[in-house]
Amino acid sequence: MTGGLKNIFRLLCIAFVAIFVSCGPNAQEKAAIENEVIQRMKSQQDSIAAAKNAADIGQNAQKRHDDSIASSVARSYQNRENSEKRRARINSLQQILIQYDGQLAVLRDRKKHDAEFHFGRLDQERENTLRNDQINIDNLKMRMLSINNEIQKLSAEENQ
Repeated sequence: MTGGLKNIFRLLCIAFVAIFVSCGPNAQEKAAIENEVIQRMKSQQDSIAAAKNAADIGQNAQKRHDDSIASSVARSYQNRENSEKRRARINSLQQILIQYDGQLAVLRDRKKHDAEFHFGRLDQERENTLRNDQINIDNLKMRMLSINNEIQKLSAEENQ
């Protein structure tokens, strides 16, 4: 009887396996499951790609923002440096004007002296001396006018 039980047991096992296999998904169900898995994978990949794209866009926006700030700071430093250079140039020109003003006073005094106290010279020599004094005064006035114009231009740039 043990041999008969073994045969029955074998038949039951084979029947159980057959039932189990026949109860499994058929080809259409397997294809549907496979398509569903593929769709899930695609949607995950699309989601990952969208997140990466959003991160790239965010990084690009941050880079543009950072570049804008850096450019603004650089312009600010450049403007400050230019402003300091203009102020230094204005101060230098003003010092030159002070010196020229002193020279102008000396030239005017010399011309006055030449006009009043050189009677012993010939008229031609005296006239040449006075003419040269006036030329020197005129040249100095032109330089002073040029410097004043430059100071005004630099001051206007400073006020902008």
